[in-house]
Amino acid sequence: MGHPRLVNALSELYSRLTGLKIEPMTDVLITSGAYQALYCAFAAYVNPGDEVIIIEPYFDCYEPMTRLAGGTPVFVPLRPKQPTAGGDSQSLSSADWRLDPQELESKFSPKTKFIIVNTPNNPLGKVYSREELELIGRLCHKYDCLVVMDEVYEWLAYGGVTHT
Repeated sequence: MGHPRLVNALSELYSRLTGLKIEPMTDVLITSGAYQALYCAFAAYVNPGDEVIIIEPYFDCYEPMTRLAGGTPVFVPLRPKQPTAGGDSQSLSSADWRLDPQELESKFSPKTKFIIVNTPNNPLGKVYSREELELIGRLCHKYDCLVVMDEVYEWLAYGGVTHT
C-alpha cells in the first residue's frame, strides 16, 4: 500500500538486499513513520491478555503501545558481559550487551503474541548478531509467536559491525 513508484523502488531495493522476491503491491506497506508502522503491528496482532516480550533498554513507544492494545509487557534485559580477570571494565561497547538465552526463554508463555527486537538498538546501538537473531527465531518457532523487527536504524551500523 502506497504510491506505486515508492513501493516498487522499495521492493527492488529489499529484494536485492535480502535475496527474496518482495512483491511491491502485496508485501510492502508505506506508513507515515516508524511510530505508525509499529502502532499498526501492535494494533493488528495484540489482543487483551496477550503478552509482548520487550527487550530492555527499549524504544519508548513499545510499552504504551502494548498496553493500548490490551496486552501485557514482559521485559527481558540485555546484560553487559562480565569483565574478565584483569580486563578493563570501563571499555564496554554496545556489542558487549547480550541476551541470556535461558532468561529470554523463561519469558515466553502460551500468552506470548510477539517479541519486539530493535536492531540496531535504541538507545544502546547494539546490533544483534546472527546467532542472537537465530536464537530469537528458534524460540518464536517453538512457542508459535511472531517477532516484530524494528530496524529503523538499519543503516547506522559502525565500526565494522554488519546489520543482519
